[in-house]
Amino acid sequence: MALMMLVVVSLLGAVALRISSTEIQIAGNDKLQKQTFYEADGGSQVGARLVEENIACPQGFANDDITVGNNNEVHVAGKQFVNEEDFSLQVDDSNRHAYLPPTYGAGDPHTNLAFASQVGLTAGSGAQSMAGYEGRGRGAAAGGSHVSTDIWSQRVGLQDSMSQIHSQWLHVIGVEGDCNY
Repeated sequence: MALMMLVVVSLLGAVALRISSTEIQIAGNDKLQKQTFYEADGGSQVGARLVEENIACPQGFANDDITVGNNNEVHVAGKQFVNEEDFSLQVDDSNRHAYLPPTYGAGDPHTNLAFASQVGLTAGSGAQSMAGYEGRGRGAAAGGSHVSTDIWSQRVGLQDSMSQIHSQWLHVIGVEGDCNY
């Protein structure tokens, strides 16, 4: 009877060990996927800043490797990319406008960015019409114009994890900063 109880307790221990090992793997994969997602989201924020810088530089960037925001080093695959109008982009290593970090090895984590934009009119109001050319968008009765940009950020993370974010950025024409590149 004691031997039978020892066998049952041993089997229960082995099952518990297997379950806890599986749970540890699930938690690790969940952490990795969340980390990759948040890094892709951070890439979309760098992409929004890059769009603003690109609009401020109508002739395009002077260099391929630039620093955007808080020391985010980015390789720009094209000097001017804001006028792209392909809204069905699938961003990956072979289809991108920019990536960071500027240098990475095979299998290393990196973020790919792609952009598509179009110019549109912003609806105005009578009050804005009376204000004339003061303020944002240099608005008249139509309200001014804007550049709407779709930003795709794809993060290729550790252990072949991958996450992609699609966001939109609206720039009001007439409030461009200086071209720093």
